[in-house]
Amino acid sequence: MSTVQQEEHYQNLCVNVGELWRQRTLCDVNLIVEDIDGKPKVSLAAHRVILAATVPYFKAMFTSEMQESTQTEVSLKGVDEVGLKAIISFVYTGKVEMTESTVQGILSTASFLGLHDIVKSSASFMMRNLSSSNCLGVREFSRLFDLDDLRDMAHKYAQQNFAQVCKEEEFLDLSVEDVEEFVSNDQISVESEEDIYYAVTRWINHEKDGGKEDRPQYAERIYNHVRFPVLDRNFIKSVVQHNELIASQPATKIMLKEALEYHDNPASIILFSNPKKTQPRSSMMGVICVVGGVGDAGESLTDVIFFNPHEQLWKPGIKLQQHRSRLALALFKGELYAIGGCDVTGSLSSVEKYSPVLGTWEKVASLRSARRSCAAVVTRFGIFVMGGFSGSVFLHSMELYNPTLNEWSYQMPMIEARSDLSSVFFDQRIYAIGGVNSNSKLRSVERFDLINRKWEMVADMAVPRANAGKHNF
Repeated sequence: MSTVQQEEHYQNLCVNVGELWRQRTLCDVNLIVEDIDGKPKVSLAAHRVILAATVPYFKAMFTSEMQESTQTEVSLKGVDEVGLKAIISFVYTGKVEMTESTVQGILSTASFLGLHDIVKSSASFMMRNLSSSNCLGVREFSRLFDLDDLRDMAHKYAQQNFAQVCKEEEFLDLSVEDVEEFVSNDQISVESEEDIYYAVTRWINHEKDGGKEDRPQYAERIYNHVRFPVLDRNFIKSVVQHNELIASQPATKIMLKEALEYHDNPASIILFSNPKKTQPRSSMMGVICVVGGVGDAGESLTDVIFFNPHEQLWKPGIKLQQHRSRLALALFKGELYAIGGCDVTGSLSSVEKYSPVLGTWEKVASLRSARRSCAAVVTRFGIFVMGGFSGSVFLHSMELYNPTLNEWSYQMPMIEARSDLSSVFFDQRIYAIGGVNSNSKLRSVERFDLINRKWEMVADMAVPRANAGKHNF
């Protein structure tokens, strides 16, 4: 006994069956798509055995005692016409052509017929094609079919692009619960709290269903999630106070009163039932920047990386022009300064600044003295840099950078030389805390009075320390 196998047999079979279907030859069943009123919309011819072999729904129908198992016409009420056409084409060709306008019909039809692989493929297509104009619709659609991954991704997309999403027509169709879910979220991405105010106001003023829905009744409920104290005072006075919905309701009038009181006295945060109202949303708080440092092999780096707390992602930035470790960083008027540090040649006097607007690092005036492991603080006068190590000497000198003149000038030196120190600016005084010098780690602390232009020693710390963290509260 021998077996003859023709490799092309199954391929030829599929091609020939598909050709019979395109020619409507030997088709023995017509699928009638009906609208919700039961009126026929379109008739699609097919082969009963092919449908049963490929579609779970039709296998159950045609191999059972159901009356449809012998009928030449089978009615399908409420099934998407375009979706069914795409599925029947898939049955004969193994291919499904999807577009943004047809994918929801294909997914709903595939779900109805039990074609789970097509449901997954359709959901993946929708994930890849999310936009500000469709993400809310996709989010709502995914609920109907329990597509949790798709819903989560659509929701996250809307949240991360809310400043644009709230301007789309889909936003106006949201329920009050959905609007509240978005605007109450600290993670929502907007450029300013004004975006939230305008989005809420636009939604409330929209007449849904010909005005049948009384949205102004939700004004207090929704405006309660707007962080009025974060809004600019002039915006509150010139725009918000003229909003009739807010001015006419006691609760919202109190919200504005509290916001204006906060602007007059920011310490009044303790008076708010929800202190978070005085804090910008996470997306408005900027990013964390890490500059230079020492790599695995002990080399100084040029790498710059940014961490976005809102997106929970690290991203590479524009590299420094020069390798630097043990540098000082200072942010002055929106520009980031990388000051001194060291590389393989030794301590550095060079300084470069990063402009977020231009997206570049550029060299500025060099320090008067090369130094690494120094400290930097920002004041209204400019950037003060103090202490550090020259490569051979522990430094007590201090320099001031004037960005307008692009120059460094020596200031009153510290009383004690110190490297690896910590420094803060508090109450018009610069504090130099701990560090090391040629003798040992230091417990001493001194401060520089910007008005009297003098250093003075203050109380020592209980324990000597260098490279300590610091912050003023």
